[in-house]
Amino acid sequence: MRHTFFITIGILLSAEYVLYAGDLEPSGSPTHTNTAMYKITDIYSRLRDGITASDFQTGGPVPIRQPTEGPTNSTYGMTGPDLNDCMAIAPVADNANGATTNDVRSGRAFWCLQSSGWGMQTGAAPVQILSPGSSTMTNGYYASNDLAQVDTDLVASNICMGVTIFGVTGASNLANTSSGDADSGDILSGKTAWVDGNLVAGNITPQMLSATTQTVSTGYYATTTLNQVDPDLSSANIKDGVNIFGVPGSAGSVAPRVPLPRTGQTLSYQTGDDGNLQRGKVWPSPRFTAGTGLWTGCVTDNLTGLMWAQNASATNQMNWSNAVVYCDNLSLGATNDWRLPNIRELRSLMDYSQYEPALPSGHSFTNATWDTTWGTNFFWSSTTVHTKSTEARYLDLRRGETCYTTKTSLGHAWPVRNAQ
Repeated sequence: MRHTFFITIGILLSAEYVLYAGDLEPSGSPTHTNTAMYKITDIYSRLRDGITASDFQTGGPVPIRQPTEGPTNSTYGMTGPDLNDCMAIAPVADNANGATTNDVRSGRAFWCLQSSGWGMQTGAAPVQILSPGSSTMTNGYYASNDLAQVDTDLVASNICMGVTIFGVTGASNLANTSSGDADSGDILSGKTAWVDGNLVAGNITPQMLSATTQTVSTGYYATTTLNQVDPDLSSANIKDGVNIFGVPGSAGSVAPRVPLPRTGQTLSYQTGDDGNLQRGKVWPSPRFTAGTGLWTGCVTDNLTGLMWAQNASATNQMNWSNAVVYCDNLSLGATNDWRLPNIRELRSLMDYSQYEPALPSGHSFTNATWDTTWGTNFFWSSTTVHTKSTEARYLDLRRGETCYTTKTSLGHAWPVRNAQ
């Protein structure tokens, strides 16, 4: 029975593994202590948990004995771990990530996974300490420390304001003055400042503004408000719509003047009359410009900036209300913002040196009609007569005269618009 057992084990092991043995002759019977050897369970525990010989239940290897019963349940299953389990947790070579002696602190033992140093090795990485005389850290192992203990000069009083070195923030009374460019003329008289490591005394003379001059002299000025210097800097003394040094004006302003154009009269019948003085804004030359392209059928008055329909009588005569509607709905040129002109806009066309019609010589209008019978061939304005809401003012082109009539009367509608 004993010979059969050894032969069976030999066959199983030789199938995948090469076994090495010492003396092939037994040194004693299987129960003798000299034949004791570790079990696979012991090897597995050593690989997995690092258990030493004294940690095993028997205190060491168990002598080989004749089996008296079949396999029983154990920690590792019905039969315990086998050689495959041992191989699964056994270390393997790792040339890429395995530590070398230079990676492990000097004097410390470790299992090297590198092929060139496989097995137990002793670390060789040197133990280093920081030196207050050098900012260089040499490769090696450093014990936990506080940099302020290594170099006692690492304190706030030795570090410039606004700078933090290894967690130590500089003191507020220590500044780097190497970038300073001020001189005594930049520092107030009686004051000193450190510039590029030197103490500089200032000589700027204190100044004050004067209410009698707008000149600001070079120097130092204390905080103030300008209306304390000059009480006249107030809203009541500043024109409405104007802001002087943050003070908005509220004083009434004179309305801008609107220059009136000349009448066109050039003949003088007496010294001091219109023809003699010719007061008013001079007419531009040319007075009118006829539109082209999209603006064909339109004429711009270069004196007033108004644009008129070139055809002054494009429709039949109509009452005042229809004339207003007609102009409002007109689409002419490149726009539809036409309207019926007021009486002053109509009169702005007149040249009182002309007659039948009273329009400037060389004008670009067509169908500027007139009639010798007063009040029968006129041009409506949009201006209603004051206190007479049923009547409106009109212009007669024969002599450039204006008058008024009932709104049910028939007259021409001459459209106008603001060109600029």
